[in-house]
Amino acid sequence: MNWKEFEDHPRRQRLDTRQRAFTSEFKAATTMEDRIYECEVKRWFMLNGEKVREWKKVPVIEALNAKTSEVRCSDCHGSVRLHGRHVAHGPAPHAEHRSRQDSEYCPSGHYFKQNPGRTPRLSENPVP
Repeated sequence: MNWKEFEDHPRRQRLDTRQRAFTSEFKAATTMEDRIYECEVKRWFMLNGEKVREWKKVPVIEALNAKTSEVRCSDCHGSVRLHGRHVAHGPAPHAEHRSRQDSEYCPSGHYFKQNPGRTPRLSENPVP
Protein backbone atom coordinates (compact mmCIF):
# COMPACT_ATOMS: atom_id res chain seq x y z
CA MET A 1 0.00 0.00 0.00
CA ASN A 2 1.49 3.33 -1.01
CA TRP A 3 0.85 6.69 0.68
CA LYS A 4 -1.90 7.76 -1.70
CA GLU A 5 -3.83 4.52 -1.11
CA PHE A 6 -3.39 4.98 2.66
CA GLU A 7 -4.79 8.54 2.55
CA ASP A 8 -7.77 7.49 0.42
CA HIS A 9 -8.64 4.42 2.48
CA PRO A 10 -12.23 4.73 3.90
CA ARG A 11 -11.21 3.62 7.40
CA ARG A 12 -8.49 6.28 7.54
CA GLN A 13 -10.96 8.99 6.50
CA ARG A 14 -13.47 7.86 9.13
CA LEU A 15 -10.83 8.06 11.87
CA ASP A 16 -9.77 11.52 10.75
CA THR A 17 -13.39 12.74 10.91
CA ARG A 18 -13.83 11.39 14.45
CA GLN A 19 -10.55 12.91 15.58
CA ARG A 20 -11.46 16.33 14.15
CA ALA A 21 -14.85 16.24 15.88
CA PHE A 22 -13.27 15.27 19.21
CA THR A 23 -10.61 17.97 18.91
CA SER A 24 -13.12 20.74 18.20
CA GLU A 25 -15.38 19.61 21.09
CA PHE A 26 -12.39 19.48 23.42
CA LYS A 27 -11.23 22.96 22.43
CA ALA A 28 -14.72 24.38 22.91
CA ALA A 29 -15.03 22.79 26.36
CA THR A 30 -11.60 23.81 27.64
CA THR A 31 -11.25 27.29 26.17
CA MET A 32 -11.56 29.91 28.90
CA GLU A 33 -12.58 33.11 27.24
CA ASP A 34 -13.42 36.39 28.86
CA ARG A 35 -14.11 38.00 25.55
CA ILE A 36 -16.86 40.55 25.50
CA TYR A 37 -17.71 41.90 22.07
CA GLU A 38 -20.05 44.70 23.21
CA CYS A 39 -19.50 47.23 25.96
CA GLU A 40 -20.98 50.52 27.16
CA VAL A 41 -19.40 53.92 26.59
CA LYS A 42 -20.47 57.26 28.02
CA ARG A 43 -21.65 59.63 25.30
CA TRP A 44 -23.23 63.06 25.07
CA PHE A 45 -26.91 63.21 24.07
CA MET A 46 -29.44 66.01 23.66
CA LEU A 47 -32.40 65.35 25.94
CA ASN A 48 -35.16 68.00 26.08
CA GLY A 49 -32.75 70.65 24.84
CA GLU A 50 -30.07 69.76 27.42
CA LYS A 51 -26.76 68.00 26.89
CA VAL A 52 -26.56 64.92 29.11
CA ARG A 53 -24.08 62.07 29.35
CA GLU A 54 -25.62 58.61 29.12
CA TRP A 55 -24.28 55.07 28.72
CA LYS A 56 -24.72 53.57 25.25
CA LYS A 57 -24.11 49.94 24.26
CA VAL A 58 -21.69 49.71 21.30
CA PRO A 59 -19.43 47.10 19.69
CA VAL A 60 -15.89 47.05 21.08
CA ILE A 61 -14.39 48.07 17.74
CA GLU A 62 -16.48 51.26 17.82
CA ALA A 63 -15.32 52.01 21.38
CA LEU A 64 -11.70 51.51 20.29
CA ASN A 65 -12.15 53.88 17.34
CA ALA A 66 -13.76 56.54 19.56
CA LYS A 67 -10.78 56.34 21.98
CA THR A 68 -13.01 57.05 24.95
CA SER A 69 -11.78 56.54 28.49
CA GLU A 70 -15.14 55.77 30.09
CA VAL A 71 -15.93 52.18 29.17
CA ARG A 72 -17.72 49.51 31.19
CA CYS A 73 -19.17 46.01 30.88
CA SER A 74 -22.78 46.10 29.76
CA ASP A 75 -23.72 43.19 32.07
CA CYS A 76 -22.09 44.00 35.43
CA HIS A 77 -21.11 47.69 34.87
CA GLY A 78 -17.53 46.87 35.96
CA SER A 79 -14.39 48.29 34.40
CA VAL A 80 -13.10 46.52 31.27
CA ARG A 81 -9.90 46.64 29.23
CA LEU A 82 -10.30 46.94 25.45
CA HIS A 83 -8.17 44.83 23.12
CA GLY A 84 -7.91 45.49 19.40
CA ARG A 85 -6.84 43.15 16.63
CA HIS A 86 -3.07 43.50 16.24
CA VAL A 87 -2.48 40.85 13.56
CA ALA A 88 -4.72 39.61 10.77
CA HIS A 89 -5.02 36.09 12.20
CA GLY A 90 -5.42 37.26 15.82
CA PRO A 91 -8.58 37.43 17.93
CA ALA A 92 -11.34 39.88 17.09
CA PRO A 93 -11.50 43.16 19.04
CA HIS A 94 -12.85 42.34 22.49
CA ALA A 95 -12.96 43.49 26.11
CA GLU A 96 -11.85 41.74 29.30
CA HIS A 97 -12.70 42.54 32.89
CA ARG A 98 -10.00 44.43 34.76
CA SER A 99 -11.04 42.85 38.04
CA ARG A 100 -11.15 39.10 38.58
CA GLN A 101 -13.95 39.62 41.11
CA ASP A 102 -16.09 41.30 38.45
CA SER A 103 -15.39 38.40 36.09
CA GLU A 104 -16.40 35.88 38.78
CA TYR A 105 -19.93 37.29 39.09
CA CYS A 106 -20.56 38.68 35.60
CA PRO A 107 -22.43 36.42 33.13
CA SER A 108 -19.91 37.41 30.42
CA GLY A 109 -16.82 36.57 32.51
CA HIS A 110 -14.91 33.33 32.09
CA TYR A 111 -14.52 32.84 35.85
CA PHE A 112 -18.32 32.94 36.08
CA LYS A 113 -18.54 30.28 33.36
CA GLN A 114 -16.06 28.07 35.25
CA ASN A 115 -18.30 27.99 38.33
CA PRO A 116 -21.82 27.15 37.11
CA GLY A 117 -23.55 27.56 40.51
CA ARG A 118 -22.91 31.29 40.85
CA THR A 119 -25.62 33.90 40.58
CA PRO A 120 -24.80 37.04 38.57
CA ARG A 121 -24.57 40.43 40.27
CA LEU A 122 -23.47 43.94 39.49
CA SER A 123 -19.89 44.99 40.13
CA GLU A 124 -18.95 46.11 43.64
CA ASN A 125 -16.93 48.93 42.02
CA PRO A 126 -19.08 50.04 39.06
CA VAL A 127 -17.86 52.67 36.65
CA PRO A 128 -19.96 55.79 37.46
